[in-house]
Amino acid sequence: MRQLLVIGVAVATWVGGSLAWAAATLPEPAWQADWSCGQAVTPDRKLVQGLLGAGELHGYVVNGVTLPVLVGERMEGMGTVVFIQRAGQWQLYPVAEGHRVEGAYSTPAYDRFMLFSMWGIEGPGSEYTVLCGKGQFAGVDCTSVTFPADLNQPAWANEYLVLEDFNIGKDGSGALIGSVYRERDGNETKDWYRYTTNDWGKTWGRAVQVDDTSKALAGMFQPAIEVKPSRELLDSLLGSLPK
Repeated sequence: MRQLLVIGVAVATWVGGSLAWAAATLPEPAWQADWSCGQAVTPDRKLVQGLLGAGELHGYVVNGVTLPVLVGERMEGMGTVVFIQRAGQWQLYPVAEGHRVEGAYSTPAYDRFMLFSMWGIEGPGSEYTVLCGKGQFAGVDCTSVTFPADLNQPAWANEYLVLEDFNIGKDGSGALIGSVYRERDGNETKDWYRYTTNDWGKTWGRAVQVDDTSKALAGMFQPAIEVKPSRELLDSLLGSLPK
């Protein structure tokens, strides 16, 4: 489940000590036709400035440690993209067009990182797209988690899976817990589903309906808390791009 923590400077109005970026716009089109999830591309200065000026760029912290990650989100015309810094270099990793972030999790030293996104234009999607990082982002790839087959049956009802919890242990085995709100004949219910993996989230079993659960899943991951992008990361990212 997505979390937000407001710390640091108000970077939406800070740009190298001026307000110059506030009027920046995204490239057209912002989402490129040849992008695919988890495939690195060179970051674009105009894209970074446009997302920053619109307040659509954020970072993450885990245990007070800032991850070397900046995430851009704009459902209309773009989707979700992730800027990742590794060994002093920045790369842009597209996630999915038209998606919004539903949650992110990381191990404390970000040896493993998982970001979940979902289609969000004119209604919810039917699966999560998951960007997976390992080895402190030495490797980045993507997978998907399909929503339970009994959603929106027998007709569309705007039902989707709410990400409630996720974790994986040292052996690569773990689980994802999600909930679904339903309304049938005026009655509202909340149903719970569990997915399991034994390969660090590369593949997931089918959704199994379970009893109401509030016990946190055990494992190596912790929720990554969304924050405003740090000045240090912004300086580094923009300083790496041609003007």
